[in-house]
Amino acid sequence: MWASPTSGDCAPPPSVVPSWAPAYQRRELAGGCGVLSAVRRNVPLVTLMWAAPAGALSELAGQEGLAGLAVPLLKEGTVHHSAADLQQLADEFGTSILTACDWDGAFLALEVLPEDLDPAIELLAEVVTAPTFPSSMVESWQRRRLTELTRRGLHPGNLADDTWSAAAFGKTRAGRPLLGSPQALRAVSRDDLLAFHHQRFGPEHGFLVVVGDFDSHRLPSRLEQHFSAIHSSASPPSTAAETPPLSGRCSPSRIVLVDVPGAQQAELRLGHPSVPATHPDFDRLQVLNAVLGGAPASRLSANLRERHGWTYHARSRFTVRRALASFQVSTAIDADHAGAALTEILSEIERLQQGPITRSELDAASGYLAGGFLSRLQTCHGLGLELIHLELQELGEAHFANTLKRLQEPEPEDLVELAQQHLHPDAAIIVVCGPIAKLAPQLQPWAEIVELREHPFDLGGPRSATTIPKQKGGDIHGQRNSHRDRAPL
Repeated sequence: MWASPTSGDCAPPPSVVPSWAPAYQRRELAGGCGVLSAVRRNVPLVTLMWAAPAGALSELAGQEGLAGLAVPLLKEGTVHHSAADLQQLADEFGTSILTACDWDGAFLALEVLPEDLDPAIELLAEVVTAPTFPSSMVESWQRRRLTELTRRGLHPGNLADDTWSAAAFGKTRAGRPLLGSPQALRAVSRDDLLAFHHQRFGPEHGFLVVVGDFDSHRLPSRLEQHFSAIHSSASPPSTAAETPPLSGRCSPSRIVLVDVPGAQQAELRLGHPSVPATHPDFDRLQVLNAVLGGAPASRLSANLRERHGWTYHARSRFTVRRALASFQVSTAIDADHAGAALTEILSEIERLQQGPITRSELDAASGYLAGGFLSRLQTCHGLGLELIHLELQELGEAHFANTLKRLQEPEPEDLVELAQQHLHPDAAIIVVCGPIAKLAPQLQPWAEIVELREHPFDLGGPRSATTIPKQKGGDIHGQRNSHRDRAPL
């Protein structure tokens, strides 16, 4: 993955870096490990991070959940220290080893005082390069993950998320929960974890990020001492995945309805596969999304929460992934008004496509996103995460300048055009989790087929499913218009 433009220090060309953008350096250690570093003197702290493109999307079929197990197990024992010893070492300089795994990457992080940077580098290198994956800890983390999956299946919001992902992405990795599947988790062995580590954590895949108060002249030698000895690994198996095309994925006349008896609310998810984070429109789509449902003063919030009082929160988002990304609206709605809320959500999407979007809406959305972006760059941890995002998504040296420009440059008519190109309400995949007795009469007229699923159900598929045909004379557009004509409740 790592590709340094030149050997030695390398920074973005001055001509493309505005004065406000954080300065950083790019290096490559002798063993091929990449390093992104930025000096910050305002706070006596150093954030030290390791990242690799070893997230859930890198898992092979039948290994769902392997990455999410491997990453926390890195700190459960090495060839030199037990888990307790590693934690004691971290305690001695007042830190903890933080681990995380998402769809695209695996991450480890430490935050220390400048005088503790040397032992922190040594500790991080040991955890990254020499884990042993003790069998007892593998079994412990398997039990923990299986318990988390069971708990997810009992929570209507998580149930709606997982059901929607399965409907949108089918048998691809994104069609399963980030944590994996019960069958695959039970099958993971210590040898699987060692092989995954060998294939995904070599120097040509992983990289270091260092941000804070450190000596930039001494840093390379300090890192070389502990990270240059990482052995190269064979190229990992290809897991490249393309986003499924919208056409043919799901008819707009299909709704998945999961029964949660006795629930007073319905969890509603609506959306479709969309563009990855590397798409040239992605930053501008964040502005469009802020107008719709990605900011506190969004149209969805004004409609569903303030005007109708059906929900506490409604949001929309474009997921940040290199592949198998999506657009989705999510809300927990009063079950008595789920059908009407579905009407309003689709109407708001169509209203964006028809325009106009006001200048005040655009300025509020752009300012909200630009302010959040700039504020993240003010802390060592926030800048470190942005540098990881830059590298994992391969966004290029002008990422910081380009991001702010794209958040601030759209005109109202540009957002309308983006809505027409990237939002597809007539190809929406709709999932509703709640009491069927209340929901079925509201949702039946919308669809040719409404799939009814009992709750709880196995994550691999429903225990039972029945379908009910659409009532004569109803269609998705006619039902939407009939709701729109009603007075607010």
